Amino acid sequence: MERRFGIVHEDFRLNGFRFWDEFDTLNDLPKFFDKYLDFSDSELTIFLQQWIENSSIEIKTSGTSAKPKTFEVKRQYILNSVKMTAEYFELNNAKSALHCLPIEYIAGKMQLVRGLILGLDLHMIKPAICPLKKDQYFDFAALTPQQVSGSIDYLENIKTLLVGGGVFSHILQRLIKKLNANVYESFAMAETLSHIAVRKLEDPRGVFTCLPNINISIDYRSCLVIQAKHLGVKRLITNDKVELIQKNRFKFLGRFDFLINSGGIKLIPEVLEQKFSEHINTNYFVSSLPDDVLGQKVILVLEEKRNLFPEHIARKIKEDSKTKKYQIPKEIHVVKKFMRTESGKIIPSKTMRIKPAEILYL
Repeated sequence: MERRFGIVHEDFRLNGFRFWDEFDTLNDLPKFFDKYLDFSDSELTIFLQQWIENSSIEIKTSGTSAKPKTFEVKRQYILNSVKMTAEYFELNNAKSALHCLPIEYIAGKMQLVRGLILGLDLHMIKPAICPLKKDQYFDFAALTPQQVSGSIDYLENIKTLLVGGGVFSHILQRLIKKLNANVYESFAMAETLSHIAVRKLEDPRGVFTCLPNINISIDYRSCLVIQAKHLGVKRLITNDKVELIQKNRFKFLGRFDFLINSGGIKLIPEVLEQKFSEHINTNYFVSSLPDDVLGQKVILVLEEKRNLFPEHIARKIKEDSKTKKYQIPKEIHVVKKFMRTESGKIIPSKTMRIKPAEILYL
């Protein structure tokens, strides 16, 4: 009876070992993971216990754009999210999946649950920049852009790849498009239990398509409003500025709370980041600083690396005919190392507190 409970599939495997071949009760699930993982993770143990014992699960936000918070969701909503993903990506016939994300956050939790519920052979490794190896093949994997960059030579070994947790650089997108890889960028947040929309990376328009039963609209700020009863989302008002294309399709423009008002002109950092991307060969983001004349001035923040020439980047941006004068950064800051979350997301607010190793005035 317990095997039909619906929270651990009878075919579920971890690193090739089948759970129900060795254990008879769901209470043994943490013991099974402890036996066949080559690393320990207290967050994993806590989550597994919650998953088998409780009807609600504790979820934590990433803290990239606001102070991290914790909230509870019904386990059924998580099951509904897995079903939605499985139907959209046709994962019901999938056999294997890679798990290389921190279990502390929603992306890591959801990838684990997909393995448990869909009966996948889940290959679970400690989060790393280069999680893929030459002779490994998976039906499904979820990575961050940073992990994609570190595994670029092996992406064709994944049948369906879902990427989220950061912005794709122009350079990384060009590299992926040269491959025979099935890559999707996700639009996701903890409050919606991972992704509610995806876009095929090869689509040059950058338009996201909502998954089934996701209803969207915009508020007076042109920010996305999400409704998804099956995920427990009644009316989630976001700070994500979007352009609605159709009733279930949209283009992400940027965060409303990151908006820069420079001399009365409102600029979206994410739009500028995309505009500058073809000229930059390192990690970067656009931010602002107070200015006596403009109110706020645009600055470009670069992560230090070998063969980084800020003067060359500045010249390319200024010479680009597509860049208007008021969009050109007033300063370029070079920081030795960006602050990041455990999953690799850049945290601009914390990075801005680091004293720059170099400042270039434009």
